[in-house]
Amino acid sequence: MTRSRALRTSVFATALLGSLVGCADESEQLGIVADCGKLVLPPDVELLFYERDVMFGDQIVEAIFDIPRGALDAFKHQSGLTRFDPGVPARWRQESWLASGQTDLLASDAENEHLVEMNRTPTRWVVIHDSADDSTRVFFRAGC
Repeated sequence: MTRSRALRTSVFATALLGSLVGCADESEQLGIVADCGKLVLPPDVELLFYERDVMFGDQIVEAIFDIPRGALDAFKHQSGLTRFDPGVPARWRQESWLASGQTDLLASDAENEHLVEMNRTPTRWVVIHDSADDSTRVFFRAGC
């Protein structure tokens, strides 16, 4: 197989995979988020937003989900999410999760904490929004 034909085949396969992923149901999407991000999700997760981009064999997964407030500590511990800082980096407010229409929740530093892990696999960006009700909103992005 020539190099250009192999490249065309790879591009076609990536496009086909991307179109199939768009048809995935919520449980499949949560599975992709958990696998890519090395997360241990509690059973009562409600997926609010999901977006996946596959390029050259790598993928970026963005998700927003609610977890029960009582499950937050176990979720953080089991998923290895341990080093949170207060607030949200300004750049994240302008670049991440825009398609979700929920970035207004990232405006206040007082209600949010964030974690970023860049020099490992997977890379992970996490914001936990304290909405002061029975659930906690998690903004998640991973590269794997």
